[in-house]
Amino acid sequence: MRSLRQALRRGWVRVPFWARALLGLLSGLLALPWLLRAYGEWWALAGLALMPRVP
Repeated sequence: MRSLRQALRRGWVRVPFWARALLGLLSGLLALPWLLRAYGEWWALAGLALMPRVP
């Protein structure tokens, strides 16, 4: 088990940076609905505040 974990860590180091960034982005996109549910009203307020004023 420990050797497997070490091999995984060694392989993870060998993973290029862009692949790790892509994986982080995908996990962030997966976590987004929960974040939106948790902070939905804050996001709505920020969206209303940042929305360009239509004359």
